[in-house]
Amino acid sequence: AEVPMESADQLSRLMRSAHARRHTEVTGANDTSSRSHAVFMFKLQTGGRSGRLMLCDLAGTERSKDSMYHNKERQQEGAQINASLHVLKECMRAVCDNRRP
Repeated sequence: AEVPMESADQLSRLMRSAHARRHTEVTGANDTSSRSHAVFMFKLQTGGRSGRLMLCDLAGTERSKDSMYHNKERQQEGAQINASLHVLKECMRAVCDNRRP
């Protein structure tokens, strides 16, 4: 969703709200492994100039040798995260190229 920002305080509140929705789980590699993606795209404008800044918090997954001790649910989650990372990569490339995926 596109949300115009009028102040740094408004942006800070939005970022805190997004952080509260972040999903994490304990894994073999990390006590708070991110299991969800967050992408923030900022369009900055000043005078006649503009630019874009993209911040990404991507879900993490462990190497297969680290996840072999996980239960089936956690292994499936890791596979889904890897697949979604591939799709997200293609979407980001499309955005950077100003084209649709």
